[in-house]
Amino acid sequence: MTPRKALEGVFPLVPFAIKEDESPDYDGLAENVDFLARSGAHGLVAFGCMGEFYAPSDQEFEKCVEVAVQAAAGRIAVVVGTTWQNTHECLRRTLFCEKAGVDGVMIAAPYTINPTREVVLNHFRAVNQAVSEIQIMVYNYPPLARGFNCTPEFWDYLLELEHVKALKESNGDSWHRTRIHTKLAERINIFPGGEPWMFSDFLMGAKGVVSLFGITVPDAVLKFYEALRRRDISSALPMARTFTELGNLITLENEVAALKATAEIGGHKAGRPRSPYPALDPQLRAVFADYLKQLSEMGARQ
Repeated sequence: MTPRKALEGVFPLVPFAIKEDESPDYDGLAENVDFLARSGAHGLVAFGCMGEFYAPSDQEFEKCVEVAVQAAAGRIAVVVGTTWQNTHECLRRTLFCEKAGVDGVMIAAPYTINPTREVVLNHFRAVNQAVSEIQIMVYNYPPLARGFNCTPEFWDYLLELEHVKALKESNGDSWHRTRIHTKLAERINIFPGGEPWMFSDFLMGAKGVVSLFGITVPDAVLKFYEALRRRDISSALPMARTFTELGNLITLENEVAALKATAEIGGHKAGRPRSPYPALDPQLRAVFADYLKQLSEMGARQ
């Protein structure tokens, strides 16, 4: 078995890059991964919600995984979203990732039929039992899972699963987040699901971030991350405010388009979301570009 890299640090989201005819852009994916590996980021996440986990065919998914692992070449941790609406397909994708050399898989609760606590727990237990050494990052995102929330009480059961090593927390409720950190911060690595949550989460013990904007401004995200690790509030606060203003422009309707626009503004490969979903509104894209320029300048300051 190949040793897996730790799930800790800055892990930017990678878009599902496609060409004008909507076929996968494997060369573009490789270029994006290589850029992140050279940027100083600690890892990457492919096929999250914003990364269109639902969009590729089986063959496209597998090819993307192979391309990402090859392009990373051991320089950076690779996490792949294997969320699916049934356990059978989630297992198939997860086991393919393990065999391909992926460091971790990110998995949310099943989402087509309203899941009960027993359904979600059985889902994660099945994945945990099937894998040998790949790490599981639980993805808590109630809007995806028909409102299902991984509460601190539910984590009493998830903590029994030996391959669960990290949490991407995307429930924005502040009370929930505080209670999650109180329970878990000393036991697994917690990743806020974007820069706007980093300021408070790192003060409570977070160890990484699934970065919304690192594909274009990795220097800014890394500088923010290091300032928070040092508890350098005066340096971190202006960046927290700017990241939050930019993050506030992302909605449930435009989140995929937002990641793709962010990547392209930075000169990276992305394309539009796969049909039927539209590209980001041009006027909003211009606002994104302005904020990303501000963040790039922040990242470049000594």
